[in-house]
Amino acid sequence: MGRFKKWLIGAAVFLFLFTVIGFFVVPAYVKSFLLDNLSKQIHRKVILSDAGMNPFTLTLTLKGIEIKEPTGDKTFVSLGELVVNLDIRSIFKGVPIIEELAVRRPYIHLVRNLDNTYNFTDLLALKKEEPQDEKKEPFRFSVNNIVVENGSVEFVDQPFKTTH
Repeated sequence: MGRFKKWLIGAAVFLFLFTVIGFFVVPAYVKSFLLDNLSKQIHRKVILSDAGMNPFTLTLTLKGIEIKEPTGDKTFVSLGELVVNLDIRSIFKGVPIIEELAVRRPYIHLVRNLDNTYNFTDLLALKKEEPQDEKKEPFRFSVNNIVVENGSVEFVDQPFKTTH
């Protein structure tokens, strides 16, 4: 078998594995990783309906994201669809550049309780618990073409018994 033929077979096997891993393995891993780790970190139920990836365009699509309230089954934050398109050239430079970030049908449910706390106060407490690291160089990145479509915010003000 000639050298060129071996190289061609190797390239075909690499392309096949890259395609299978990109379209099937990565989305399943991302879905399980987000559901397990995010739920544990924020102590809230997280739902993700579907995850998909196109390895040739480096586009990750997450559909049906929901974060529930800590008590009950009411939705705190939801996204109909989140699309992240990464620039392939930025991987080689070590500075990730997101060419497009699209958020479709975002929904936020905010509540001010009678004791003047909010339904996200527990999330702020998690931030305070993180240890303070020494000063290090900031992480360099770029996010371009941010698109937000059909969003809504519901604010329930319990002390004044109004909903905005």
